[in-house]
Amino acid sequence: MHDVNWWMMVLAFLLGLLLTFAFMIRRVTREVPIYAALGRGPKTEVKKVVETPKKPVVAKAAPVVAAAAAPVVAKVIKDEPYGVGSVRVAKSVAPPRTEFLVKGDEDTMRYFTVESPDYERVGAEVWFQDAASAERAGFLRWDAPGDYVVTDHVGGTVIHGGTVESTETAKFAAVAGEPEEGPYGKGSARAGAGGVGPVGWTIKGNADSGLYHTPASNAYEVTIAEYWFADEASAEAAGFKKYQ
Repeated sequence: MHDVNWWMMVLAFLLGLLLTFAFMIRRVTREVPIYAALGRGPKTEVKKVVETPKKPVVAKAAPVVAAAAAPVVAKVIKDEPYGVGSVRVAKSVAPPRTEFLVKGDEDTMRYFTVESPDYERVGAEVWFQDAASAERAGFLRWDAPGDYVVTDHVGGTVIHGGTVESTETAKFAAVAGEPEEGPYGKGSARAGAGGVGPVGWTIKGNADSGLYHTPASNAYEVTIAEYWFADEASAEAAGFKKYQ
């Protein structure tokens, strides 16, 4: 009997221990999951996002437009060398401005309008707005009487001209030698329309001031002469004084 009680006590102890352990394991498992205690969590599926590289934005280049060829123009050296309506350039066949279309050749003192058959061939160092401006400066029209020779600007071809009497200044062309004798005797001549004088004469006489001007005078180009003289001696003989 004594042995049976001992065995029952051992069995009860073991059974109590087993139940205690079972209840403890169940509680801990329910309240604190094992993987949490071990520092591991449930597996979470991580989706890997692959970013597609963006293509660089390239600005479209503006279409290349060929620059229009710059119009050929003559280089202006001086404005109004012969008064209003005139301009001096480096010798050229291209007009310096659109409104200057009359060519002036200082070697022959002839002007060429677009009607001249030699217009395109003549290189000019002086250009005028119109024929009136050229005649005021003492230039003769290309077809006025009197022989002249102009050199072609391209090939050096000699251009001969002067066949038709068509302007008021024709009487000053040297067709028959010296022009008609003027009011101050030989070597003087009365100015024509616009103040023009005989071909080759360069001395301008101003009746208002009583002065004469040579091409070296600062006022030469703006002076509209009433009289022309063949030389300074003729001007002084007429009573005119040289400009100062």
